Amino acid sequence: MSVLGDLLKSKRMEQKLTLEQISTRTAIRKEFLEMLEAGEFERMPSYVHAHGFLSHYCKVVGLDFANEIKSMFDEECHKETFGKTPEEVEIAKSAVQSSSSSIKALPVVIFLAILALIVFVIIGVLSNKPAEKTSAIQYQPIVTPTIEENNAAVAAAPIDNISPTIPAEPVDQTEAVEPAEPIEPPEPEEPREPTVAAAIVDAAIKPQTRQATLTFTDNCWVNLMIDNASSVDFIAESGQSRVVDFSKYFRINIGNASAIAISYGERKYTGFGGFRQPVRNLFFVVDDSGNMSQTRIQPN
Repeated sequence: MSVLGDLLKSKRMEQKLTLEQISTRTAIRKEFLEMLEAGEFERMPSYVHAHGFLSHYCKVVGLDFANEIKSMFDEECHKETFGKTPEEVEIAKSAVQSSSSSIKALPVVIFLAILALIVFVIIGVLSNKPAEKTSAIQYQPIVTPTIEENNAAVAAAPIDNISPTIPAEPVDQTEAVEPAEPIEPPEPEEPREPTVAAAIVDAAIKPQTRQATLTFTDNCWVNLMIDNASSVDFIAESGQSRVVDFSKYFRINIGNASAIAISYGERKYTGFGGFRQPVRNLFFVVDDSGNMSQTRIQPN
């Protein structure tokens, strides 16, 4: 039994409301409302849907979702385990327990490693004693000749070995030195305009960003994927508009096909299905000419 589901049902009956009336006010299908009152939140398409549907339900029956219901919802519906089987939950718990055990044993391993390092250092210090080295340095006296001995050696040298000294020619310092011509800095080059080929290359490298506007005429759930990269779930309200930035295409799953209109440039796309009819895999693709088309096949 779900305590939260029983509370929702009793509050609805206290307000004398039927599931059909709440479905009309919130644009949420009756089977989803029955899941809320049964506490079967994980049967919803996603955690975001369960959270959003419950918030809209509480507004209709007069419950404070933020201060009263949110804590009860968190106890019965866990975001981390949403949509997972019991086997997958047990595997995740085992992984967390094993990682925590490894973390607890980590200080012991570090202590043993430090202790082993200290032991190796002590053994190395004790086994490598400094050897005493003695070396005898012999000094030889340096004999410097006296001035008399130098003069006698110069006088005894043969005359042929003495090179005559040629006086240097005097330098005329009266000649004026011509000043060097000043070097002018080069003129700056004018900036070149980008060529057509460079503009084409830049356009090919940088993907063009396009914008489409989603306009909603009724409350409904929406799943939006952009360029096969980012995906977002949200609950759209009547009168709300949302701008989508994309490069090549975007995909929409919606719970009420008649509640959305898509504008791109001067064109407007509507009529994707009946009232409150859920539709999936609506792809909107823009070709090289900038024209957008609708398809049910995911582009490459």
